[in-house]
Amino acid sequence: MRRHGIDQKLLEPLFNHIIVHAMDHYGADQSSDLRFSLHPWHVGCSAYQAFNTSMFRVLIVRPNLNPLAPNTLRSINKPFYQDLYRELKKIHPEVAEEATASVMY
Repeated sequence: MRRHGIDQKLLEPLFNHIIVHAMDHYGADQSSDLRFSLHPWHVGCSAYQAFNTSMFRVLIVRPNLNPLAPNTLRSINKPFYQDLYRELKKIHPEVAEEATASVMY
């Protein structure tokens, strides 16, 4: 952070926004036990309800809102994010692929 001129006081908020928030969404999406009020595989669920639930998962639960303009660390061509991505990939490659630059919701 010092190398990029970022105040050290921002370490905790950046960690929460970049790592914790993305992992919260990633974990919720990966959880097979996660159920919303209208789960698409419930008996009697209409196609419309299944579509609504699926869209909720894609738009709210998945850590990345826009596949055409992702905000993952690896996709941002700025030195801070590229350095962070490289270092995080050394520590935990799966987290590095899912970590996003900030809260976008």
